Order: sequence, then C-alpha cells, then structure tokens
Amino acid sequence: MNIFATLVQGDSATWLDAPVKLIDGRQADAGSGWVLKYALRGPSVLDLTATAGGTSWTTSITAAQSAALLPGNYSWQATISKATERLTVGIGPAVITPDLVAISAAGYDGRSKAAKALEDCETAMASFNATGGKVKKYEIAGRLMEFQTITELLTLHSFWKAKVTAEGSASSIANGLGNPRNLYTRFVQPQ
Repeated sequence: MNIFATLVQGDSATWLDAPVKLIDGRQADAGSGWVLKYALRGPSVLDLTATAGGTSWTTSITAAQSAALLPGNYSWQATISKATERLTVGIGPAVITPDLVAISAAGYDGRSKAAKALEDCETAMASFNATGGKVKKYEIAGRLMEFQTITELLTLHSFWKAKVTAEGSASSIANGLGNPRNLYTRFVQPQ
C-alpha cells in the first residue's frame, strides 16, 4: 500500500494502489468491483474510500481533512471489500506533523519527547552536582523521580541520549543525507 508515512497537518496527499494478489490466487482490483478503504486512527479518526481507475485505486486526503487531524502518531489499515467479502490488505504507521504556518503563538517547542527529557535530565544532573547531591527529586519527561546517586542519573542520561541520537540518524536518512554512523574509506593505489 502506498499511503504516506508522514504528512504535515493541512497538506493534501494522493496515492495510487495497484491490484492486490489474494492468498487464494485471485486478483482483487478496482475494475472487478473491489472497493479499497483506509482507516486512519490515532489522536483523530479519518476514513477514506479510494476511487477506481482502471484496475488500480486512487486515494486522496484533502487539505481540509488533514488540517482537521491532530498531530501525532497514527495507525492505518487498508481493507478491500466486494459483496460479502472483506479482507485487510495492509496495516502500518503514519505520522501527522504540526503545520508550523498555522501556529501563531510564540513559544512552540518542536523537539521530540526524548530531546526534552534529555534536557530535563541534564538540568537535574547540574542541580544534583550544584547542591553536592543534596537535592535528589527531579521532574524528567513529566514524571517526578527521586535519585539516590549520580549513577542513576547517568544511566537515565545515557538512555535519553541514545534515543536522541537514533532520532537524529533517522531524520538524516529520511532527508536523504545518509546514515551519519557510516564511515567511508577510499583505498588508493600508491603511484
């Protein structure tokens, strides 16, 4: 299925899905009367019905429909149906990101939960060190935590640092910049 992986809230999207080969060997396509539907579930709900075009289906989400979706992580399910048959042909994740043009209030923080938690953890470590280990209660990622030693804080810091690094790598790959962890070497024959 060719549904988007990420969509900015308020953007439109159109995708084409090819006929589906069923387990029993039949081909399900738009031309033979099969109907394709998408269910998008997460912070909001959206149901889409594809339009037939020859043997394929075209599905569209309008700008108004995506503007009504709340930003966040979603799951989608694609089903085809004909007469009394209904089959799930795809399931996957999708992300709706906020439309920064529509955000007029100052103070928007677009960092991930992991990036915010890492900053909270570093603030807690600085406070812990500044007080000589006397202040041991901190709020990190919305949870009130109490630490006995700096080692516990360092463990938490390592966890969030790894998450932020993984997000950075995924973002770099998604933007076509490659994996920042790859190291390339060129061997040249001496002359």
